Amino acid sequence: MPTPTAHKDAQAFNDSTRNVRQYSDLDLFFAAKGVSKDISKVTDIQAVKRSVRNLVLTNHYEKPFHPEIGSGVRDMLF
Repeated sequence: MPTPTAHKDAQAFNDSTRNVRQYSDLDLFFAAKGVSKDISKVTDIQAVKRSVRNLVLTNHYEKPFHPEIGSGVRDMLF
């Protein structure tokens, strides 16, 4: 059985047989992948963590046509 590494940000893995969905997201560092020079993608827990982080760090009215999406965390910090 693999050892979980949830203490490291975005390094944990999901070894569940019930998990039928695979979540994916773009790698925001835009690192080129191999010979094809495509943008890398992140999957599963790493993708979910990055998506939640992006939603939390988004300000209100930052997403076009969706002013309700955002948390305003930056306003509370600075």
